[in-house]
Amino acid sequence: ASSTSIGPLCSSATSNRGQITATSVWLRTSMRSGSAVALLFCLLLAGQEAFAAVTVTLTPDTLPSSGSETTVAWSGVSNPSAADRIAFYGKKSDSEKVLIGYVNVTTSPTWASGEGQSTVPLVNIRVPFVFQYEEAKGGNVLATADLNFADYAEPLYRHIALTNDPSEMTIAWVTNADTSSSRNGGYPIVIFGTDPNNLQSGQYETAALTFSLSDMCGAPANLSENFLEPGFLHVATLTGLKPNTPYYYSVGVLDGEKQLWTPVEGFFSSPGIGADIPVKTFLFGDLGIDVPFATDLEMQPPAPQTLAWMHKMLASDPTSNWVVNHIGDISYARGYSWIWEYFMQSIEPIAGRIPYMVGVGNHEYDYTGMPWHPSWSAYGDDSGGECGVPYSKRFAMPQPEGAKENMWYSYSFGSIHFVMMSTEHDFLPGSDQYTFLKKDLAAVNRSVTPWVIFMAHRPMYTSTQYGADAPSREQIAHFKAAIEPLLHKYGVDLSLYGHIHQYERTCPMYNFTCVDGFTNTTDIKVKKGYPVHVVVGMAGNTSQSAWKSYMPEHFMPPDWIVFRSADFGFTYAEATSTTLAFKYVNDQDGVVHDHFTLHKGSDWDEGN
Repeated sequence: ASSTSIGPLCSSATSNRGQITATSVWLRTSMRSGSAVALLFCLLLAGQEAFAAVTVTLTPDTLPSSGSETTVAWSGVSNPSAADRIAFYGKKSDSEKVLIGYVNVTTSPTWASGEGQSTVPLVNIRVPFVFQYEEAKGGNVLATADLNFADYAEPLYRHIALTNDPSEMTIAWVTNADTSSSRNGGYPIVIFGTDPNNLQSGQYETAALTFSLSDMCGAPANLSENFLEPGFLHVATLTGLKPNTPYYYSVGVLDGEKQLWTPVEGFFSSPGIGADIPVKTFLFGDLGIDVPFATDLEMQPPAPQTLAWMHKMLASDPTSNWVVNHIGDISYARGYSWIWEYFMQSIEPIAGRIPYMVGVGNHEYDYTGMPWHPSWSAYGDDSGGECGVPYSKRFAMPQPEGAKENMWYSYSFGSIHFVMMSTEHDFLPGSDQYTFLKKDLAAVNRSVTPWVIFMAHRPMYTSTQYGADAPSREQIAHFKAAIEPLLHKYGVDLSLYGHIHQYERTCPMYNFTCVDGFTNTTDIKVKKGYPVHVVVGMAGNTSQSAWKSYMPEHFMPPDWIVFRSADFGFTYAEATSTTLAFKYVNDQDGVVHDHFTLHKGSDWDEGN
């Protein structure tokens, strides 16, 4: 027997997965008889050639700013499957990445030929992206390509908020500059002024907030494969603003010669506080986000349309005094941190222009082991282990003494006093929150702010099945017993809730009883102690609670329900010194589907 060396009998192009570059593979072996073994090697290499020819390219492969698009193209797939996908990840390190989403190859009309392309918008998550062609059969990764942003220090996610001083406005934004303990990360600053072409004033940050994986309370939030470093929320409070004045601003970080600035944006300063100051407010809960690519996580498809209608309304009425009140269930990240990034980007066109005030919901806070969890409560693990931390660190609300970050607070804006409570924290008499609510409501001067709007995530009244099933029934009963007497005693005019992903409006009522003489459902004379309750949790989340059957075999509403709808949308209110007009806008057509106006005379509190 003799040994024969086979030279460069077969050659094939293969792929260096990280760089998508072609190299030559030369096999050299020995055989004992003929070319049978050589032929076998060539056949094996032919299979390898199909793998080696696959390429993934990105155009561009460096994006200039957050929200920019790249076109991912692939080719050379010899046996494509309709279940194959182009997945993209946040690349934390060479060995660790976070799945963001994917594109099914079938989105391209040429996929069956082994090639195609798709365009994907990306948010600057402060780490590179890696795209990879993933076979459904066998789970093989056939090719990869990396994508970068021009600068990971890019200032992101501007949003503004009111304080309890109408001459102030809080500006918040995110970068990767660590300025929490020193100025080694630079100097985060807002430059602003009344002339967009001449921003002469500056205000450095007053706080730099962040959090880490160890701050999470449970899975999936505390799993590294789901966690992206959030960067730092820089908070700067502008002071000495003139009332109801257009200001323009840009945010950035001064770091030696390097300067990164956002495009100039504008806002109107607070008009002040007073009965004769008209204001408008968007009011909704349970928004979330939908993304323009595939993901295995639950999305909220109506959310972009809700934001689009509000943005359109704001654009058509830019000089009115607007404020947003988002009443819980903010992003629905539920432990998958990249969703927060996309959510903050999605609200920026609104939140960067008008104050965006938020309240906590179960999907921000509830977690196993939460400190207040009475036996009758309906609390679960709805935050996915976030336990309120990302929510608390991404927003900066006015903070009353003794309150937890962004959990309960109040503020006044024009002719309205707004109160935001947390249904996820202790609200029973004697608790810190109850003490705050009672003191705050008792102190309202109705000659200054004639209207009081109360907001809480979980509803006090609902005609859905949520209100009929234990333990939700018990939750509502304790909520009503503790808080409704305060609304009654201190004359709250309007009480708003989320949590139920539908729209419901009650009559002016107390303890399931409509105010005496209630007949006109659109023009309502206010009587102290009988607020209208409205569920406004229809902004995005698509899960629906069935209507409770208050009559045998029929889902007829109870007598205290005036209007209800399962359509998605948002609400807004306009207040003057004597009227508060409320409207529910449907997402499908942008038309008002329900409306009412509260009228308040000098005799509104007679007999109370």
